[in-house]
Amino acid sequence: MNRTPSIKGAKGSGRYPGTPQQRAPEGEIIKTAGAGKGIFGDRGALTRRRLKDALGRDKGTVPGMGSAYTKKERLEFEKKDFSREKYGTHLTPWEIRKEIKKLDKEARYSNDLGAKARARKKKKYFEQLRGDKK
Repeated sequence: MNRTPSIKGAKGSGRYPGTPQQRAPEGEIIKTAGAGKGIFGDRGALTRRRLKDALGRDKGTVPGMGSAYTKKERLEFEKKDFSREKYGTHLTPWEIRKEIKKLDKEARYSNDLGAKARARKKKKYFEQLRGDKK
């Protein structure tokens, strides 16, 4: 079961109505199970520098699409989709999942076919980065 990164020994997981799910302080994020998946490996979070390095080193291929993102496009994801103002200095798999859900909603409810295709392509790429099996 995937859970939000939490503080060891903290009460209230946000699983019940009326209890919001809050992000743990960046210095106290627990390592995730399932090491070796995606860009996170066994880390609970990535720093901005590691995220940028990982996006720069990645080939940018989109699974099942037969296309790839350029290095410039991949580095733009770090600035636009995972901005420092939005997510702070560290990025967790849970936060990438939030972006994937946002892209899924955008692909479903957009009337523009080009926007739908771009959202689906980016969603597949983010799922690959996170280490989701699909």
